[in-house]
Amino acid sequence: MKPGAGRFRPATLLLGMISFTKIKWTLCALAFGVFFSCGSKVPEEPFPQDRNVGGLNIPDLRKGMTFPDTLSGWYLRWVPPLSTSGLTHYYVFEDTLDAAMVERLNNGTQGLDLTNFPPFHILPVSDVEKDTLWEIPPRSLGGKRLDEVSRTDRFRFTLWARYADGPIGQPVSYSFFLGDEMPPRIPTASEFQDSIGGQQITLRFPRPGDQTGRFDTLQRGPLRSIEFIMWPGRIQFDSAGKVVRWRIPAEDLANAAKDTLQIALTGLRFYTHYVVVMEAIDSMGNVARSPQMQYTTRDSLPPAEVQNLSSSVAGNLLVVTWTASTDTFGSDTSPLRASFPNRGIASYRMVLNGQVVDSVDLRGQSEAYTSPDPAMDTLETGRFRWKRPNWKWIWPNLRPGQPFVVEVQVQDLSGNDGIKASRDSGTSPAILDTTCPAGFVAVKGVGRLHDYCIEEHEHAAGDTAISRVTWSEAKAICERDGAAYGAQLCSEAQWVRACETSPSDSTKVYPYGAMEVGSGGDLDSLTWLQDACQLGTGDSTRARAVSNADPRCVSAWGVYDLPGRLGEWTLDVYTGVRDSSRLDSGNLAYQGSSDLKPGSDLGTLHGGSALVLQEIAQTLGSAKCRTRNYPASSEMDTLKTQGIIRRRPNPNGSSLGWGFRCCVTF
Repeated sequence: MKPGAGRFRPATLLLGMISFTKIKWTLCALAFGVFFSCGSKVPEEPFPQDRNVGGLNIPDLRKGMTFPDTLSGWYLRWVPPLSTSGLTHYYVFEDTLDAAMVERLNNGTQGLDLTNFPPFHILPVSDVEKDTLWEIPPRSLGGKRLDEVSRTDRFRFTLWARYADGPIGQPVSYSFFLGDEMPPRIPTASEFQDSIGGQQITLRFPRPGDQTGRFDTLQRGPLRSIEFIMWPGRIQFDSAGKVVRWRIPAEDLANAAKDTLQIALTGLRFYTHYVVVMEAIDSMGNVARSPQMQYTTRDSLPPAEVQNLSSSVAGNLLVVTWTASTDTFGSDTSPLRASFPNRGIASYRMVLNGQVVDSVDLRGQSEAYTSPDPAMDTLETGRFRWKRPNWKWIWPNLRPGQPFVVEVQVQDLSGNDGIKASRDSGTSPAILDTTCPAGFVAVKGVGRLHDYCIEEHEHAAGDTAISRVTWSEAKAICERDGAAYGAQLCSEAQWVRACETSPSDSTKVYPYGAMEVGSGGDLDSLTWLQDACQLGTGDSTRARAVSNADPRCVSAWGVYDLPGRLGEWTLDVYTGVRDSSRLDSGNLAYQGSSDLKPGSDLGTLHGGSALVLQEIAQTLGSAKCRTRNYPASSEMDTLKTQGIIRRRPNPNGSSLGWGFRCCVTF
């Protein structure tokens, strides 16, 4: 015996045990396959998702076929499972499998018993095209089921991927229907035309259409009914469930010649918010509903008049006060001011001398003006002041010495105007005892600037303001036409004082002279001056017509259109030299030599015009009282430092947008 023979060697025994164990597990796997386990292991997922088919559908027909009423000639398409290892067959069942059938499939073996299953097809993987496209045959193996599919039958395929071994995936189903499973097409909210009354809403809309089948693109199929569901409120059905339905008459539905349908929703409550939904049902029972449409019935009665209207004048400052109005509802025509001031009121409009000059809109903030909250008792909007239960309106540019009529017009939320406006009248006090020529207004001087009269409008010939004149021509026309009372072309100092100052407040300066929106900021002022003074509108013909008497474009002294319509020559000659001896003692006009050649006929221009400038900033800047409008920079000693608007043609020329005014100095 060799040394060591027959001895027990632990290492050799251990190696042999490992080898035997490895062989044992291998033999178990070979002998029993996937149906027997020789030892414990982690259980596999029963129905792995990577063994399910995807994208199952019937996309198209065999080439050259028309749309049949059966499944013959259609293609069934799907996406193969993510895992194709061991995939051998596809089973195609001709109808939906119930839960018990699905359980049998998932728990079965390769020797499946498919007794009592719906008709099916077995498709070897090798026989299916690479893109998993299978043409549905004219007849199924189990009978005529596929040929019996029509536009009234719904058919379902179930596809199941079968593997040689291992877990299998779930069956996947697809529903196929040649008939109508689409809801009707109904109009969009924008296609509804409405007419709203006090107790009625009338709706007109294009005829809804139905799609009768998968291949119907005309959508003209018949509808079973069209109903309108309505309930009071704003978002959803009210708590009491008070839902009302209206139905389009059957004869209107049957009359295909009617392209537009109409329905009147009647018997509604006065001034109430309603939600309306349209519901259309086709012949197959498919339902379509419109989004919620919201309407508010109108109040057909006018709002109550304001009460306690009064006005007062201090200098050229007009203050109007009144007690808030309220709307009237239904048979209750009495105002509800005591408890509900401003209730149902959309706006108050201020009319001065027959023209609407201002308004306050409460529609976006009505809750603030009707709130019982004491914090809301005092509010301010533009020139309007609210202090429960009274309103105050302040207008600073009342023409001195002139009569005025002021009205307060009320409009309710339904668009009804008051039966008549509340009205007050008076005369503003005169500034000077001086009697001015017809067409002139008085302005009080200051310092070496004497009192004077200035024309209300640009100097005119008949009904048309004179334009296209040079500075020399404007100067000569004033002297000619005003010879009887010593008129001259207005000086720069006279023009600016009439534009920017106020007789009621010597410390207040109006940059543009005319009334301005809000605080007078540039953006607000531009909109205001374009509308009221025709600034930068490009309409030179209208600007030259002496017919404008807009109270919104009048200075505090009563002079119209200084910031707009026409730019205006003034008497002063251009100079950059400070020499007080060259100033006329009465009107402060500088009449010495000009710094510009060819001579002393280069005057200064003030005020904006209807001319359209290249930039908005230039247009607005040119309208300021102190701005000199000519193509050079300068500073007159009668004015503070200021910007200069450069414009053409040069001051020695003329323009359709340039005019002038005459003044009489005392």
